[in-house]
Amino acid sequence: MRQDLFAGKKWNVIFGILILLSIGATITKVLIGFDIDEAYAVSMPYRILQQDRMFRDMWEVHQTSALLPAFIEAIYVACTGSVEGIVLFLRIVSTLIHLLISIMVFLVLRPYLGNGGSFVVMLVYYNFLPKWMMSTDFSMQLIWLMTLSVIGLYYAVTTDFSVWYVISSIFFACSVLAYPGMLLAYPFYLWAIVKQSPGSQDLKERIYKCVVFSAGCVLCAIVFLVYVFMYISPEDFIKSIPMVFSDGSHQFTFSAKLWLSAKRWLIAMLQAVIVLVPTALLSYVIHKIVGWKYNLELIFTVFLWLTAGIVLVANVFGIAWGPFRLQIRYLILFMFGLLFLGQDRYNEKRWEREVFWNLFIPSIGMFLGVLIVSNVGPESSASYLVVGCIATVIVYMKRIESDYFDARKIVFPKWWHRFTRLAIVMFLLSLIACKGYYVRTTQYVPSNILTARVKMDAGPLKGIWVYPEDYARMCADEETIASCTKPGDRILFMGTESLNNLACVDAGGRFVSPTTISTPAFNVQWVSYFEQYPQYMPDAIYIAKNTIDNREKFFQENPFGKWIAAHYRVSDMQETDSLCIIIK
Repeated sequence: MRQDLFAGKKWNVIFGILILLSIGATITKVLIGFDIDEAYAVSMPYRILQQDRMFRDMWEVHQTSALLPAFIEAIYVACTGSVEGIVLFLRIVSTLIHLLISIMVFLVLRPYLGNGGSFVVMLVYYNFLPKWMMSTDFSMQLIWLMTLSVIGLYYAVTTDFSVWYVISSIFFACSVLAYPGMLLAYPFYLWAIVKQSPGSQDLKERIYKCVVFSAGCVLCAIVFLVYVFMYISPEDFIKSIPMVFSDGSHQFTFSAKLWLSAKRWLIAMLQAVIVLVPTALLSYVIHKIVGWKYNLELIFTVFLWLTAGIVLVANVFGIAWGPFRLQIRYLILFMFGLLFLGQDRYNEKRWEREVFWNLFIPSIGMFLGVLIVSNVGPESSASYLVVGCIATVIVYMKRIESDYFDARKIVFPKWWHRFTRLAIVMFLLSLIACKGYYVRTTQYVPSNILTARVKMDAGPLKGIWVYPEDYARMCADEETIASCTKPGDRILFMGTESLNNLACVDAGGRFVSPTTISTPAFNVQWVSYFEQYPQYMPDAIYIAKNTIDNREKFFQENPFGKWIAAHYRVSDMQETDSLCIIIK
């Protein structure tokens, strides 16, 4: 019989508080803070609106994730005729999408966990953001699409209805567009399908289900390629691939990437030891003093309390953190889930089989895809384990439920159950703090909502609260670019704050660039782009001083700097406090 661990009037009061805190975190996430990664996620899709074409004119490594935000931006521009306030609009739309998918998570889990338990998991999912920014960027798309794909897989294996495999595969294929590294998750999906085909051990039937899933993926791939080949030939498409991946910020030799990966894993393991050793010791002390059984559940419960507590009280002890600190806890959380299921791997509980294959197995592929393709390490990538961490919370809740209600298990005192359930609430509160209290910024990190900010009153960032230093610079840069732009002008902005690309749009100009990535490396990729497309040579170039501080060295030694010096009168360069301006 299903038991709801979070039922009762007291929990209704706690839920009310958690809802208010989640609303507050949502408001701060929508209105406060801005950084260069979000600027990239806003400016890149706009290229599609100005008729730039993927793989032909766009050489961004994340360009396949631009379709959804470009559609949303097109709606906004069609309604307003401007890009002013577009960042706020994207955040609001992202919040609504995330809320709807969170509600779907609640509805799917309700038969397993009851209203209270599924509501807690829904709040965990809603407040757990992979990059701690609310945007339509590739990270949020990846989480949304993988969640929908896993839900489709769940219905496929529980109803044995083949159409659900197709639905799951379509969302999975779209997640590959959001983040091409998700291709590595494909065999994990097939593994899950083969291992969890209910009611039949027939090999042909399992192969059939894998074929149906694969057919949906192939269909989506064909539709995408037809769209691409409408404006670029297959030959030119193949030639563009090396140019896309010649971006300097993602370029590593195999040996360099292997060494960097090993170094990052060593650091991650060291952090895991630093977290787990005191967790194990504290658990043992509680075992001795209170008498609770020293098992995996106790260690995990203490782990939740300890790590969540550190995140929540960091600032009290003068640890100035941002939302990306202690992310190793998500990787450890996921590993605990695998250990939980490993203990009961061969039992006959259907819910455990479903959780294991539908949530954990695709999550492993998802994490590996992010880890191998990205230029960051396991700690930074650990927050992409949202689905896997959700699975761990589900398994943990079911295990403490069975301990509490199954007479064959050890019956713990009431305080044990309060201790375990409140541990989940603590974890949720720490996520709310990361989402709503700590603020993601480019500079002046770490940051929280108590830091003084100014509301942007114009431009794409209108309505967003930023640092006074950022306000002054952003307003000045946007005004400079807009005032110097004439209708039809081609503008090249060179800097990390790629939102400045949009500064020319309302003045009738268009921006040109091989890539609008927020970590630009002005290498031979930039030279090749303008040599291949001379029609895109900019009429004006704006160089951010905070990106290229030594301009003399840049024009003498950097490949693209030398190209600029050869085609423009660098000696006539004008300057503002933050920009260098070169007119053709």
